[in-house]
Amino acid sequence: VLTVTDIDTLISQVTGDATSIAGGREHSIILKNDGTVWVTGGNGYGQLGLGNYSNRSSWTQTPITDVKSVTCGWYHSIILKNDGTVWVAGTNDWGQLGVGYISDRNSWIQTSLTDVKSVAGGYNHSMIVKNDGTVWGTGHNSFGQLGLGDKTSRNSWTKTSLTDVKSVACGSYHSMILKNDGTVWGIGLDNSWTQSATNVKSIDGGHYHSIILKNDGTVWVAGNNGAGQLGLGDTTQRNSWTQTSLTDVKSVACGGWYSIILKNDGTVWVTGSNGKGQLGLGNNGDNTDRNNWTKTSLTNVKSVAGGYIYSIILKNDGTVWGTGENEYGQLGLGHKSNISSWTQSTSL
Repeated sequence: VLTVTDIDTLISQVTGDATSIAGGREHSIILKNDGTVWVTGGNGYGQLGLGNYSNRSSWTQTPITDVKSVTCGWYHSIILKNDGTVWVAGTNDWGQLGVGYISDRNSWIQTSLTDVKSVAGGYNHSMIVKNDGTVWGTGHNSFGQLGLGDKTSRNSWTKTSLTDVKSVACGSYHSMILKNDGTVWGIGLDNSWTQSATNVKSIDGGHYHSIILKNDGTVWVAGNNGAGQLGLGDTTQRNSWTQTSLTDVKSVACGGWYSIILKNDGTVWVTGSNGKGQLGLGNNGDNTDRNNWTKTSLTNVKSVAGGYIYSIILKNDGTVWGTGENEYGQLGLGHKSNISSWTQSTSL
C-alpha cells in the first residue's frame, strides 16, 4: 500500500521535470530533464529494458542515463544518448534492434551506431539519421520500408542511399524522411524513395496513414481514413497529401488509427478511432470515433504522443497526462483500467 510519502516521492520523481514522451503498442517511455528514462506498461518482450518480462502500471526508472531522446516501436524501444550512441531493448524477431541477431533483449544493449542525430521505430523496423545526414535502417522489410532497394529484412543497421536528411518517422509498414530542404520522401509497399511534399517542418506516421506539418502551420494528411484519422470530415482514403482545416499548429503525432496535434496556443486537437477513449474527449465513457478535428479540454501542453490505442501528453509544467487503453498499465496510473478522459499520471 502506498503511503502519502510514497506518492509524494513518486510525483517528484516522475512528473514535474519530464522533457519528452513516447508511446508504443502497449508501453510508454518518459525522458526526464536529468537524462534518466522511466517506463511503464507491457513488458512481455522486455521492451521496458528492466532486465525482466514483468509489466508495470506505474512509472519505473531504468538503469539508462545521459539520454537525449526516446522512441518506441510496437514492442521495442530505442534511445539516443547524448554521446550519439543508440541503445535498444525489446522484441527482435525481425532484427529491429539492429544488433546482428534476432533474439529479444530485456535489458538495454548498445548498438554499433555512433554519431546519431535522431531515431524512429515502426511496427517491426527501426530507422536512424546520423549527423552527416545519412539514413540507416534495420528490421522487417517485406514492404520495402527500409528503403534499401529490396524487400529483404535486416538484423544489422544498413545504410540507405539518402543524404542531407533532417529527421525520419516510421509508420507500421512505411517510412518517411524530411530533408534539410523541406522536402518529404516516403517508402513502403515499394522499393524506391519518392518525393511527395515540400516546405515541411515535421512528419509522423500511423498504422496506415501519415501526417505532415508545413512551415506555415498547416497540416496535410494521406493514407487510410476508415476511422476518420485524417480529420477531413469523411472516411475516404487519400492517396495524395490533402490539406486539413487546421492552422497555427506546433506539432503532429499519429496513433494507430487516430491523429493528435498540438497548436501554438497549447491546445490539443484529435480525430479518428476512439474505441478505447484514446481521443480523451469524455468524462462519461465517450468512445465515439471522430472524422473532424475536435478540440480537447487540454491546455498549456508542450508535446503530444500517440501509442497504438492510447495517448500521452506532456504539459509545460513537466506533468504527464494520458487517456485510452491502459490494460497493460501503459498510462502509468497505478492501475490497469481504460479511461476516456485525460488523467494526470500522478493519480496513483
